Amino acid sequence: MGFFRQDQKITPTSGETVQSPNSQATESESISNSNSNSNSNSNSISDSAAAATAATVHDSDSDNNNIDSTSFSSPTSGGRTVRSASILTIASFHNPESSPSYSTTTATSRRNINPKNLVSNDGMVLSDVYVPYLPVTLRKELAFGGSDNAVLPNLVNVRGAVMILDISGFTALGEELKKSYGEREGSALLAESIDEILSMITTFVYDFAGDVIKFAGDALICLFSGHASVESRETTLQKERDNLAKDPPELVEEQAMFDAKQCAVELLKQLESSEMNTMHGGLFAGEIKLIQLGDELEESGSASYLIAGYGLERAGLLLDKSTKGQVMFGEDAEILTSATIIEAKFNRPTFKIPKIRVPIYGISYCSTLTHHRVQSTKAAAGMLHLSNDIRKVTVMFISLPDIEKRAKSQELFTDENLQDFNEIFKALTSCIVKYKGACRDFLFEDKGCTFIALFGALQRGEHDELAAVSAALSIQETLKMEHHLTQTQIGVSTGEVFCGICGPATRSDYIVMGSEVNMAARLMSKANPGTILVSKKVYKATSLVTSYEPRLKFQVKGKEGFISAYAPYDITSTTKTNDLTGAEYSTGREEEVANAESMLKRLAAQNKPEGGIVVVQGHAGTGKTLLSGQICKIAKSDAYNLPTIFTAASELESEVSYFAFRDVISQLLCQLANVASVSEIDIESSKLKSLNLFQEATDGYILTVIVQELCPLSKLKGLGLTKQQLVDKLHRIVNHLFCLAPSCVIVIDDAQWMDLQSWNLLRHFSRNIEADAALSGTEELLANTAEPALKHLFVIVTRVISDDDKDDEDIAWIIGNKNQNKKHLLSINLDKLDDPAIKKIIEIALAVDEKKKKDFVPKTLLKIVCEKCQGNPLHAKQILAWAIDNKVITYDDEHNLIFQEGIDMKFPESVKGAILSRLDTLDPELLEFLKVASCVGYKFPIDLVGEVCSSEDTPITADAANWLIQAGFIKKNSINSYQFCQHVVLSCANELLMDRQRFVIHRRIANGLKARGKCEFGQLAHHYEEADMEEQAIKAWEAAAKSSLETYNFQSAVSQYMSAIRIITSEKKGKRGSNVANEAIVIEGVSNHAGVTLSVLQRNLAGVLRKLARYDEANPLLVKCLEIELKPKDWEERLFVLSALGVLNKERGFYNEALPYYKEALDIAYANYASEDPGLAQTLTLYAELLRKQGLVDESLELHQKALTIRLSSSSQDKVAISESQTFIGCCYSATKNYEKASVMHEQALQLREKCLNPAHPLLSESLNYVGETLQYTDKAKPALPCLMRALNIRESVFGKSHPAVAHVLGNLAAVHSKLGRLHEAELHFQRCIRICEDFFKPDHPNLIPNLIAYSKLLVMRNKYEKAQELFLRALEIHKKSGNNQIVENEINQNLKIIEKRIEQKNKNKNKSGADLGDNLDGRTLNKLEIEELREGGKSRNNDGGLKVIIVSDPGRDLDDEFAFLLLSSLDEDEAIDLGLIGVVTVLSPSIERARLARGTFDILGMPSVPVAPGSNGPYELEMNFDSAKGYIPAEGVIDKCVKDDGLCAASMLEELFEKAPPKSIQVNIIACMTDVAEFMKEEKDLFIEKTKNVCIMGGVKDFDDEERKKGGLRIKPDSAYNNQCDMEASEYVYAMCQEWKVPMIVLTRHAAYACPIPRVVYEDMAKTGHPIAVRLYNEQKNSILSLWKRATSPIGDPTREELPDRCDKEWFCKTFMGGKGHDQDKKDDIWPFIEHFMMYDPLTVLAGVDSLREKMFAPVDFEVDGVIHQVIGVSAVQHGVKNSAYVTKQLVTRFLGAIRLRGGRGRLGSVILEIEEGREEV
Repeated sequence: MGFFRQDQKITPTSGETVQSPNSQATESESISNSNSNSNSNSNSISDSAAAATAATVHDSDSDNNNIDSTSFSSPTSGGRTVRSASILTIASFHNPESSPSYSTTTATSRRNINPKNLVSNDGMVLSDVYVPYLPVTLRKELAFGGSDNAVLPNLVNVRGAVMILDISGFTALGEELKKSYGEREGSALLAESIDEILSMITTFVYDFAGDVIKFAGDALICLFSGHASVESRETTLQKERDNLAKDPPELVEEQAMFDAKQCAVELLKQLESSEMNTMHGGLFAGEIKLIQLGDELEESGSASYLIAGYGLERAGLLLDKSTKGQVMFGEDAEILTSATIIEAKFNRPTFKIPKIRVPIYGISYCSTLTHHRVQSTKAAAGMLHLSNDIRKVTVMFISLPDIEKRAKSQELFTDENLQDFNEIFKALTSCIVKYKGACRDFLFEDKGCTFIALFGALQRGEHDELAAVSAALSIQETLKMEHHLTQTQIGVSTGEVFCGICGPATRSDYIVMGSEVNMAARLMSKANPGTILVSKKVYKATSLVTSYEPRLKFQVKGKEGFISAYAPYDITSTTKTNDLTGAEYSTGREEEVANAESMLKRLAAQNKPEGGIVVVQGHAGTGKTLLSGQICKIAKSDAYNLPTIFTAASELESEVSYFAFRDVISQLLCQLANVASVSEIDIESSKLKSLNLFQEATDGYILTVIVQELCPLSKLKGLGLTKQQLVDKLHRIVNHLFCLAPSCVIVIDDAQWMDLQSWNLLRHFSRNIEADAALSGTEELLANTAEPALKHLFVIVTRVISDDDKDDEDIAWIIGNKNQNKKHLLSINLDKLDDPAIKKIIEIALAVDEKKKKDFVPKTLLKIVCEKCQGNPLHAKQILAWAIDNKVITYDDEHNLIFQEGIDMKFPESVKGAILSRLDTLDPELLEFLKVASCVGYKFPIDLVGEVCSSEDTPITADAANWLIQAGFIKKNSINSYQFCQHVVLSCANELLMDRQRFVIHRRIANGLKARGKCEFGQLAHHYEEADMEEQAIKAWEAAAKSSLETYNFQSAVSQYMSAIRIITSEKKGKRGSNVANEAIVIEGVSNHAGVTLSVLQRNLAGVLRKLARYDEANPLLVKCLEIELKPKDWEERLFVLSALGVLNKERGFYNEALPYYKEALDIAYANYASEDPGLAQTLTLYAELLRKQGLVDESLELHQKALTIRLSSSSQDKVAISESQTFIGCCYSATKNYEKASVMHEQALQLREKCLNPAHPLLSESLNYVGETLQYTDKAKPALPCLMRALNIRESVFGKSHPAVAHVLGNLAAVHSKLGRLHEAELHFQRCIRICEDFFKPDHPNLIPNLIAYSKLLVMRNKYEKAQELFLRALEIHKKSGNNQIVENEINQNLKIIEKRIEQKNKNKNKSGADLGDNLDGRTLNKLEIEELREGGKSRNNDGGLKVIIVSDPGRDLDDEFAFLLLSSLDEDEAIDLGLIGVVTVLSPSIERARLARGTFDILGMPSVPVAPGSNGPYELEMNFDSAKGYIPAEGVIDKCVKDDGLCAASMLEELFEKAPPKSIQVNIIACMTDVAEFMKEEKDLFIEKTKNVCIMGGVKDFDDEERKKGGLRIKPDSAYNNQCDMEASEYVYAMCQEWKVPMIVLTRHAAYACPIPRVVYEDMAKTGHPIAVRLYNEQKNSILSLWKRATSPIGDPTREELPDRCDKEWFCKTFMGGKGHDQDKKDDIWPFIEHFMMYDPLTVLAGVDSLREKMFAPVDFEVDGVIHQVIGVSAVQHGVKNSAYVTKQLVTRFLGAIRLRGGRGRLGSVILEIEEGREEV
């Protein structure tokens, strides 16, 4: 199923056989078969196009099928060319006198014609679903009126009464609804109101034995024909008429009037108390004429049923005279009101609508619109409410005053005039259908005889407005020239309207409602006789190709001001122009352009030009036209100098023979004849004959079939050509012209609309470039001619087709022809562009200056556009255009771009049009699926969508989703999860729904989610709110906010609280209705105290805003809470609000403002809480904190201790509350510099919080921060560092990087780095800390004081005395304003005195030497290993003895390097193992970035004193991203500065470390490339031999002879292991020299690692601790293993393997990581759950380097070389060298977990590591 040229598939009428374009039949056979309908009994009139200019060929009894000379007439009329009428219908070849014109209906109307849906179970009887759309009178006429398929027209005269009922005031109501709800929803609500009233009226009409003949907008035309003589409804219609005929006409009319008047009065009574009491009407009895027009076929829309006559005319006049609440009747215009009493001359009828078996051809009286909607309703049985919609349509009203005049004079009802009336109806329907429209209605009403048509109601077209204008011009010309109707008035308007079913189940109709419908009717009434008026919207959409008279202005009812209208008089073009502005742009399509240029090179060859066909396919907006324009530009360039011809097919001309080649042939003729236009060519001139353009004298006449300007079509008469002869000659002529013409590039755009004959012609050329195709049929005539296609390059540009269409479509035939010479064919499929290409498009569209390109376009804008356009370049540009037009994107005076974030960027109508058109082609159940899915969201579970839109009769299955995937609307994410392919598809699908429909869908979704029990509260709240279930939504939003707070997602919590508050305070609350689809809403458990609810929500929101430091937003919310009137029983809510205001002002530094709030809160607490109530403790705590901030530390401490006592004695034992008191007591101790006591309290609080809080909880970061702070105050900088780093990581992830809470940690971190001697990092932290505080607080906020003091001290250390003095003075000034803490003031003054002395001494030194001697250390970071003297405790504990490890690593390549760091941290803390890490060298590119990662890792592990130096980058330059570690690695540039200022690189660090170490004390542990070690060994041979104890290597050894090894002397050689291969020369040197210099080696191979796999769950368990390293390792390992899976499952040699060894294939992966399972998994599958374990190469190497652990865990193989033992662990898979895998694995896991729990402190390992014995069960 696809969307390519669906409208061109010919649906045959009875007896027809149509060949598909892919069939083996020749063109002549296709044409002949598609037109063999000469036996039809129906009479038809051809449209104006066929009558004016068509070369129609008809069948006859002879075999010649000669062209009928009478079929031709002049193409001009009235002195001007009617462009819309110049249509050639050679494709049809039908006799206009024997084939119905409406048999050529569009595919969109035919696609729903399914006889199975029309027929009931009884056979050829119309299905019951259609019967309600027919008046009862018509049903009886069809069932009992005579023989089947009556020849129309048919006129029946009946006696009775006509009543026209109109509901006035709907115009005003519509305008009011439009203002309140917008155009879309206003129209929908108006239609619902009208439907409600009309349904009620209809029911009353049938209750009183009437019949609704027509739904005329907001009016009904009803017929009452008497009932007294009807004994049985099963009698035939003729018997019924005979019975009525026996009664005198006066009696029948009197009885009919009685029924009608009773009905009218009862209706007026019913409406009397209604707001819609605006009904009025006209009622008249007399002779009534019922007319049947058209043809009765088994096809919708082919016939019409009208009511006319004197009775209708008089009823219309009475309607106009009546006023609200009146129905006027009779010759004397008597008045009926609700108070009128009807004299009971007859019994009230007990009427029941009979069940009538309507014949199948009754469908012909249902419009195609009704038929389409009925089919949608049947298919959507699960969601009946989806059958109606709001859509953009173009509405046409046609008034026929000439017909009305004839009807009044009774002339219309003669046989001759009635026959003409029938032909007029068929002419109207034919014109409408030809231009892809649909007939809405044809009726006589109070406005006269009116015909209503819609364009875009069945399927949106790209040019609906143009189609409507073209149809209007064609109708105007046809009615004037063929039927002499000169007074026709036509109005055309376009816009969104309501389209749907109106009326009760017994009698319904398809209606269209909206302001644009009214506008079209008003334009019709304002149009002068014989003219057309269109609205401004239609004018704008068509003005480029339509000629208009000057604008008119007039006023209309219900509209303010003047309305503009325009009168069209000619269509100048219906095709796309050759406007390729900007076509030089080909970003993202460079490869496609290059491929096309290769075709141009062959075409431009001097010796033998070779042409071909380039097919460019793609969805709308992918740049097809731009690409073809680029091809043309290249062709015309000096490099090729090829002429180009651009043309385009047209949707409106898709059935016009050879239309796509009209411009091509015209331009070729002009080139060959050397004239400017075809009109200058005289085909009979001697000059033209000398050019040999035509081979035969009649060729010019025949070519007129394509180029009609060559000569009058009448020249063809007498040629005696059959259809086959005409086609053959035409192809020969065109073939000859292409042979004569020079090589050129021919572009045919919009080929999806190309007519069938143009496709046949193109296929003919395609055959000529087949490699070895046998000629047959038409080709035999051309066997001796040249091959014209080889001289030209055809570029066919078309919309993409789906796979299902490839067997049926012409383009697929060309691409897929097995005989096609592929050298001459290029198929280009334009897929979506990637984000970098879209970024370039955005930069071009926004005219980005190259100098500003880096920062010009905001990342947020790029992200939004890329997400919305989904790789579609046109969508990207049009979204940007919309943003610029709507001021979302603006520019300042310097042309800097300003983007207004937070505004939903819309899809322009131009983008949505193509999508909406494709949606219209879907089967109803598929469209229903998309509508429901659009309400669920961009991503949706298919089972939920199925639950919502399925019923027992129509279950939604996976087949629907699969079809939508093939069609390109959605794609699959996982087993149950799908998503839309583009945001614009979601937007368009959702746009098709009305609010009331959304209410129902969202309610069902909410119920489905709630029933599942596992859904996000925010998701549930959204659907409740969209379902207009406000109280449930408030409750769900509040729950969602609380859930977000549990995960510290404060931004989401803010949004969710605001959503709940918005519902309560919204001015539109309740306006959308209190029910959804007449289903009552049940309110569930929501407090009725709206004031309390609002106060709680606003208070909670303010609390979240306070945590985000958005104080200015939080304060007014809390103030509003105080303004809410609460009852005395709600005292606690007021207490909470007062406390919140106190906390807010305290945090802002407004201590005096906070005090009254706290005091009032404390009074309420003492008055209502018991003395031991935790609530009182909470209030005391808050007040105590204010006192501490004011410097009243003793008073604060007393209150905090009292609160702690209450909390400890409480039965609830709230650990979080207890830890809060402990924390604040610790802060009080710190304020008095009692750091020992403070440390104890903070440690206790931390332990409590670790037990009961999530590892990422902000309170945990608070305790970590205070613990780190007190440690650094007591000069314990080393254990303080990991605590503070962890606190910073939590706070940045929770609050963001610019929150004051982050500033607090930064200040402490800066102090710790200062004490560690890392002054550069300390200064960076201080600068950032102060910048945050200044941004969030006022410049004199007290929170700045401690940071200013600490920063000043750092500046003193760096000899920046003047800057330090300035900051100290600033701190003193702030302090004097905010408090009276004498301790702080004394500290500041003391430091100022020291600085003054330093400045004085500095100046003296400067004067003596002429230089500032104090500045020589300014900017210093870390002087190599001098850090040892700055850290606490002096030198490392193992400097005098024990193993000193230097590790060479490449962290970031694989994660096991970082696991090795964890293991080293654990071993360093283990008192039982005498090992110390003294240096780290990072190697391989980018070595400096790897050094940053190592530095940060050891810092947060509590090992800041371990020096880290970058080594060599290796042979390759790589870029690595360590974003997942950004929470703990140093800032960019820190390592660079160490290298630059202090020379801290691998060589210098290794030299100094070796020089300081005792002999034979160093282990060089190499778990990466050996380049740096080899270079050091070469430079410092003696030093290396003297100080090295052993070298431990993660590598591998070449195979060896074990017998030779046992003899001794066998040397170890490196194999192809990765670390060896990185620099094999260096590896061979290290291996060889270690053995030659007698330095022992320990080599651990991959075989040992394979024997000790680490379970996958270890990563998950570690990540649960929340430690930054653990979280990074988990995320990176998961991403890494998925990437490795994709590489391993790629074919050998595939670039995506990225140098992965050939042995590492899928089999290897499954065996290594998945326990031999997973072979059935695909490359794209998520295999993480299947992973069983991972290998740990590097940590095992670290273990192997420790003598005691190696002896216990491994069984190495010894190699004795020159008396020295070298060991290899894992010489083979069998001899892997691991004694007990379970024990080793347990050791690794335990130490990994222990390392991340230590937080850098000493002596804690014993509580973590379990006693391990050999032989314990495997992990």
